[in-house]
Amino acid sequence: LALCGAHVVVACRTVTKAAPLVDAWRSEHEARPQFTGELRVTVMALDLSSMDSIRAFAIELGGRTELQQLDVLICNAGVFNMGGARRETKDGFEMHLGTNCLGHFLLALLLLPNMLK
Repeated sequence: LALCGAHVVVACRTVTKAAPLVDAWRSEHEARPQFTGELRVTVMALDLSSMDSIRAFAIELGGRTELQQLDVLICNAGVFNMGGARRETKDGFEMHLGTNCLGHFLLALLLLPNMLK
C-alpha cells in the first residue's frame, strides 16, 4: 500500500521492534529506481489487549492532521494460545476474546469518524 502512495500506519505493541523494519522498507524503497516519491509510513504504539491503549491510539491518530481521513482499516493482529493457561487482558477479558474481538471492535468504532470523512 505504501508503494502505491498510501500513508500507512503500522500500529504495534512494541514500537522499538517495528521502527527498524520500517527503516529497512525505506532503504529498499530508495534502492529501487522504479518507485518514486516518499514512502509514507508511520509507526504508532497500540496494544489491542488494552482498552486504554486503544483509546490513546485513536486520540493520537485523530490529533494528527495528516491522518485525519482514514480510507482503509486492516485488523490483522491477534493472539493464539490454545491449550495454554487462561490469560486475561488488563481489563479482565479472556485474552483471545479481548484482543482478537473486543480490541478490534473498539478500534474500528473509535476510528469510524475518520473513516466517514
